[in-house]
Amino acid sequence: MQNDGLDADDRIGLGLSYDTGTGWVLEGEVSDGTQGAGARVLATRTGGDGDTQYIGYTLEPGRDLDDVDLVGRDRGRVVVGGRRDLSSDLSIFGENTYDMFGQRDSLTSAYGVTYAANAQLTYTVAIELGQVQDGSDNDFDRRAYSFGTRYASHTLSAQARVEYRTENGTLSGDPLDNDTVLVAANLSYKLDDAQRIIAKAEALRSRSDETSFRDGDYTDVSIGYALRPVEDDRLNILARYRYLDDQIGQTLDGTDDTGPVQRSHVVSLDGSYDVDRFWTVNGKLGYRSAETAVDPADTFARNDAWLAVLGARYHLVHDWDILAEVRQLTLVDAGTQDRGALVAAFKQVHPNMQIGLGYNFSQFSDDLTDLVYDDQGVFLNLVAKF
Repeated sequence: MQNDGLDADDRIGLGLSYDTGTGWVLEGEVSDGTQGAGARVLATRTGGDGDTQYIGYTLEPGRDLDDVDLVGRDRGRVVVGGRRDLSSDLSIFGENTYDMFGQRDSLTSAYGVTYAANAQLTYTVAIELGQVQDGSDNDFDRRAYSFGTRYASHTLSAQARVEYRTENGTLSGDPLDNDTVLVAANLSYKLDDAQRIIAKAEALRSRSDETSFRDGDYTDVSIGYALRPVEDDRLNILARYRYLDDQIGQTLDGTDDTGPVQRSHVVSLDGSYDVDRFWTVNGKLGYRSAETAVDPADTFARNDAWLAVLGARYHLVHDWDILAEVRQLTLVDAGTQDRGALVAAFKQVHPNMQIGLGYNFSQFSDDLTDLVYDDQGVFLNLVAKF
């Protein structure tokens, strides 16, 4: 069916799984629908020593890749890989992916080693080698080297990764010579059964000739406090501080262009309360202290803002929820106010997962670092709890 500007996406399919009894498990799916045929075939072998090998093919109908236009027919992708335990604390893995996205063919190989220092701490070293060709304006090599670590205990879980990536060749007919360093980390510390401290950090440094990509640095750091009382879990509160220094620019929907750059400090308080078994009320109050510019070379100007959200959710039968919100965005320096509303319906598909479809009547989102007001319209939302 097709409704309210949504593309039709009717589909019918059939899937099966078969255990051969020899260590190999065969899985397969075929489907057809509005956006074309789809298929998935996977063969997985798990040995008695824990070693795993797999080979598969996937054809996703309607698939798209970021910044890549489909020219010709999508022929899917083939994946071959495996993992082997060399000892109780050392394992190796490898995977090769051949992607046939129209005229754009890419071959990516990833290899790595994981070392478990103890039951809580692991280290991983990986390398990724790739080549992209489409027979016309895109022909470049990609290499990435990464090191990661993970720690998990009863009260603390943390992980961090550093990656160095290079891309050399041509992109859209222009020379491509891009070097990127990425650092990412996140942490969750359990104060007690009701309280947690959560933190996240990402930093990126990109250097190129700016023919195909804008040079720039990107830093995003946040820390928050989450409260959900054990005795009365109807109340949920999240207080968070976030610092964003984006000198690359926000991506504009539907284009390859980049939007404004910013240096922002954002504080926010989110809360929800279950009034009874049917009704939940929620709210959010946030403040942004920011300097923004069209691009890094321009003069930065103040761009402070307040955001207020008030909503209610009604729990229907059969795991369905209906949500309605009213929102107000106040741009302090511009002296303007924008009000709007949002409605959505959510379906509980798993004890820890909801999927929802809704409509945003306002141009802005509830993310104060979103400086591009292009959010009006239909949206699909996935909510997961871990």
